[in-house]
Amino acid sequence: MLLVWRARQDIELQKTRAIVQSTLAAASDADEGNKQLKEVWQDLLDEMFPFQRGSRKKGDQTAMDFLKREIAKGPLRVTPLQPVGKGRSKLRAQHDRRSK
Repeated sequence: MLLVWRARQDIELQKTRAIVQSTLAAASDADEGNKQLKEVWQDLLDEMFPFQRGSRKKGDQTAMDFLKREIAKGPLRVTPLQPVGKGRSKLRAQHDRRSK
């Protein structure tokens, strides 16, 4: 029971910290205040949902691995379905008819 009570106290502390920090961030420099506010918000979420902390890190690592595999493939190449310049656009034909 004491463990649950302590966890609730920590959550309340983080909520109060988030409120105070958001008030201070509104009065301070926008970039620095936003950075601090994001950190406080993340601390609050970590305190309220500790089980998500590990899954978020795992998801970040999965995304990084995917990006590394894509980068290893080399640059993207786009090949047109039809040869460029040989087709005639319907919009271009309509424009030509109207301008005559």
